[in-house]
Amino acid sequence: MIAGATAVASVGAIALTPIAPAVSLPSLSQIKSEVALSAFADPVSALLNTTAVVGNYFLNGVYGTAAANWPGSGTFLYPDGIGAYVNGGIPGNTGITAPGIIQTAVNNPLPIATALLTNWLGYGYLAGSAALGAAGAVADILWSIPATAVTVGLDLLALNAPQAIADVQAAVQAAISSASDAVNALVNSAATIVSTIAYRGTAALNFMQEAITQLPTLIASQAQLLVGSVTGVFNSVLAASSAANPVEGVWNALVNGLLDATVSGSLPATVINLTAGAGIQYGPVTTAVPPYVVSVRAFGTATLGGLANVLDTTRSGRGLYPPEEDNVITDNDIYWNNYDYRCCSSAPAAAAVAAPAARAARAAAAGDTSSATDQGSSAAANRPKAARAHAARADR
Repeated sequence: MIAGATAVASVGAIALTPIAPAVSLPSLSQIKSEVALSAFADPVSALLNTTAVVGNYFLNGVYGTAAANWPGSGTFLYPDGIGAYVNGGIPGNTGITAPGIIQTAVNNPLPIATALLTNWLGYGYLAGSAALGAAGAVADILWSIPATAVTVGLDLLALNAPQAIADVQAAVQAAISSASDAVNALVNSAATIVSTIAYRGTAALNFMQEAITQLPTLIASQAQLLVGSVTGVFNSVLAASSAANPVEGVWNALVNGLLDATVSGSLPATVINLTAGAGIQYGPVTTAVPPYVVSVRAFGTATLGGLANVLDTTRSGRGLYPPEEDNVITDNDIYWNNYDYRCCSSAPAAAAVAAPAARAARAAAAGDTSSATDQGSSAAANRPKAARAHAARADR
């Protein structure tokens, strides 16, 4: 009331005495506008928030709680985002070991190149061992020539012709045996290397075929979340336009929806979490298969890690020796398919839960009872493979 009275009195004074110096005081409407402006969302702060999220997904090297790892990783309808359950399974299921891309790369640099280098070191060791064995056999044969000659000469000096003949025959047989062993070692090592390369190559092709078949569904799920984000922003703006303070509401809806990546469901949060983050959780975890859509980064990291495991000859208990007759690596799933990456319906979740049973049936048909038992038990587990992913990788 005091401010209002002052404003009215000032206006009246100016009207009655025009020659007096003008006094510029805000009107009631101006004061209300300035007070209202303070409730408007700050676009600069929103952009800084988004910058911080991007920095987190590139530089953060500490894997902590879900809230610290994955900001804005939810939707408008489920703003909580990635929770403890999914967060705990991400390292084992996708290979993401830190929120930051750089630290994840440092933790596991060039997995495929590492696997191939490991393979070729093994091939070199095997071939080198066979070559050294062959060289030793040749050396034995060469050394046996003068040694046999001396022995035969002594036999002849002793006028023991039958013994001389026997010594020659024994030397020849020993040379043939040594040469045969050397040739067999060389042939076997070459065959083992070739069969291992073929075996791993076939397994890698099968693995990539499986990964490629998942891409359309994953892309559709991510597109669905993007459409949901745009729709959510539009609905927020539409609702704000009919609210008590439409200007402020529309402004805030646009700033939060288009600029702030810490707001779950916003367009930048959705785009960043579906690319550089770990993905988006769009509902609470009520089944063994959480409602979670993996990101491009998670898909790529999991696929590269899985492919490296398939190629690595030190994995799955089948190293540098001929593979089994079926020439197939069983139970080598893409780790992220333990999650309902298909998004937003109950049917895919049921299919994902049923998938381990189907794999068990295939394994049983192939005669791999241990794999079938493992897969059958995982279908009923509360946490399919997240807790034992590292062990599963070593078994594949």
